[in-house]
Amino acid sequence: MKIGLISTLGAPWAGSEELWAAMAEAALSQGHELVLGVYGWPEVPPRIGAFEAQGVPVLRRSFPGGRRQDRLWRRVRPPLSQFFAHRPDVICISQGEVYTSVIRDEFLAQLYRSKLPYVVVCQLNQEAFGLPESLQGAAAQFLGRAERVVFVAEANRRLAERQLARSLPNAQVLRNPVNLAETGPLALPEDGLVKLVSVARLQVADKGQDLLLAALSDPLWQGRDWQLDFYGQGPDWAYLNRLAAFYGLTGRVEFRGQVTDIRSLWAAHHLLVLPSRNEGTPLSLVEAMLCGRPAVVSAVGGNPEWIEEGRSGWIAPAPQPEAVGAALERAWQGRESWPQFGLNAYQDALARYDPQPGHTLLKVLVEAARS
Repeated sequence: MKIGLISTLGAPWAGSEELWAAMAEAALSQGHELVLGVYGWPEVPPRIGAFEAQGVPVLRRSFPGGRRQDRLWRRVRPPLSQFFAHRPDVICISQGEVYTSVIRDEFLAQLYRSKLPYVVVCQLNQEAFGLPESLQGAAAQFLGRAERVVFVAEANRRLAERQLARSLPNAQVLRNPVNLAETGPLALPEDGLVKLVSVARLQVADKGQDLLLAALSDPLWQGRDWQLDFYGQGPDWAYLNRLAAFYGLTGRVEFRGQVTDIRSLWAAHHLLVLPSRNEGTPLSLVEAMLCGRPAVVSAVGGNPEWIEEGRSGWIAPAPQPEAVGAALERAWQGRESWPQFGLNAYQDALARYDPQPGHTLLKVLVEAARS
């Protein structure tokens, strides 16, 4: 079977790509063929380079935005007509957000003309997003014609149905992969310094790191013994550095960059804090839980599906500094419960996560090709 993959991610790589990449690796291991359609960023992500090195055709197109004005984007890149010429048996469309393919409208006409079965993977939906009336019909058509619409959080699926005012009987929830070779609760660090950590792309519009810094700037936290580490990269690194200095938190906040050894990270930290404004289901949350760590999260996307207030963590009802601060305060006052909360988090995550989500998505695609 030949599987076509179209990614709509507006960046070279992000956690949203891990699911389709895991599916692609599973497909190759089972003897299936692949063809990839991605944006031709000047920087080639290592995972895409690895697929190309294995002989997978990678068809690159120009990003429909300002980056095309960059010197490296001036060369016109072909649209996805070459992709459809490969005639895959089934197409997987991986979207960062539910309506990206409809808003950009790069390939829908070709997709419908091809009459090929397709599966849509939606990594994010936003409560604050309003789909224009002019695009509602196109969105309903795009999702309705899919063999399956995969969401990574039940809340994202329910939100899409509310936004479209119609049910999606072809929808299902599928878990994202985690970057862990093994799972199991890790002992909490025993020194007196409480080490908070935020593991996420440095992009405040989605991940809300600015809300966390605002919450920690409260005088209540000045006399407490804590440190905050940010892990991740992204466009708001410089802004968050300035904001930490503005709030007088320089020296208590560190930016650690990317990390690959997740269990070593959690061996050195106590509590995950994710005050996100928008989410699907963050990989870092599931990874933290599988390492036996509680979390403070905002009530967006799939976060409340994984964290239970008073059992495995603390939930800010809204992505606002006051709500995040109140959830952090509840966590701080309950520090003696962190070991038990971490154990609860591990047990809950172990019961929910999919150890082989790439194979699960591949099964969905095989079934779609046979329909």
